[in-house]
Amino acid sequence: GNHVILPVAISYECIPEQSEFAKEVNGGAKGSLGLLGLIRWLKTVACDNVNIGRIHVSASQPLLVSKDIDPTSVVRKIQQLQQSIIHVSSFHVDAGAAVLNIQADIIRNALKCLGCSLWPENYDRKIERGALILPKSETEQWTIMMQWGHFFAPFLALSEPEWALWLNPTYHVEGNVVNQKYDCVDAVLRAFKSMFRNAEQGVEDTLNMLKLKGFSNPSKEHVLQYLPEISDVPSTLASAAVSMKLKRNMNDVKVIEEGMNRNSDVGKMHQLEPIKPLFRDINYDVSTNAARADLYTCGESITVESFGSWGFTDSGFVLNVDRRGSKCVTMRGSRYNISGRPLPRLVPFIEKELGVELDPARTWFSDSVQDPVVGLCEVCEEGLEKLVEVLNCSSEKSIKKRLSILP
Repeated sequence: GNHVILPVAISYECIPEQSEFAKEVNGGAKGSLGLLGLIRWLKTVACDNVNIGRIHVSASQPLLVSKDIDPTSVVRKIQQLQQSIIHVSSFHVDAGAAVLNIQADIIRNALKCLGCSLWPENYDRKIERGALILPKSETEQWTIMMQWGHFFAPFLALSEPEWALWLNPTYHVEGNVVNQKYDCVDAVLRAFKSMFRNAEQGVEDTLNMLKLKGFSNPSKEHVLQYLPEISDVPSTLASAAVSMKLKRNMNDVKVIEEGMNRNSDVGKMHQLEPIKPLFRDINYDVSTNAARADLYTCGESITVESFGSWGFTDSGFVLNVDRRGSKCVTMRGSRYNISGRPLPRLVPFIEKELGVELDPARTWFSDSVQDPVVGLCEVCEEGLEKLVEVLNCSSEKSIKKRLSILP
């Protein structure tokens, strides 16, 4: 038979786990709330130290559902009805004004023009509990702003389809151009587009930089690590922009594969997998717009990556001779678990497997020449001039230094 569904929307001014929600929006894993954490939070609530503002419950018109209707369309309709009755408070508007850098009144008027229900301001909050304080974290401000961001998704569906879907994941373009005639709505849309394009340009510049360093197909984490150095993009937008760009790149690869399979006998290309950074995986902290340093063994902050080689510039393997005269390798720096620890078995293993002898007194391997170090007496002045010319050195002093003539 038929059924009646009553969509209900619960609008929160603020949620207790606002910072955790900000991490989830950027693709982070949902944190688990343990019993001890719950007890601590309840104690904070009991001490009246938690202020999440007000809660507004609203219901839409009932939805009549028949037994033959498509379940997907029912879910979509329920979500649309819930979004239409969401209430927006001044707290949400102020967050949007902060991240979009426009006046709060412009946003408020735009929402009114789009039929958004604003929070009833029927009592003085400052007297009852105190006004909510807008968090300083730009990431949290973006998550608060998302309370009303979906109202502007239809106007971005044609020009910015990916960002429209980001603002409202339940929105589906039906092929109709959505027009509007309000200047205040245009002002908010221009602010959104400016932020989105700035994020896309920052991602593009970061990818170009990594490409020059040898990473033609970097991972999302790798791009997010260097993006703050290239452009001042909010971490919320950075995470979304990187995901969109890498997804488009993978789609381009699939198109190339399909074309090769149709037009040639060349076998199917191997699916390009993101190239991992040369360092261990980094968890991107969306609240600080940087990588978390506490994941490192020694708690060091991120330094300069050693492009073209392994690891960082402050790390590396050093070959020395210990007190007993044995050759021993030690890792320079203090970043990793093995840093500073002697590795006495590494040199014998390399020499045995490769059939070479490692000499700590030399910085290169000998080839056909038994002793590549040329003594001063074996090189005349004329020979030095020719070596300077061939090796393009600036002076005889530099060539002598190369030949280990000078101390």
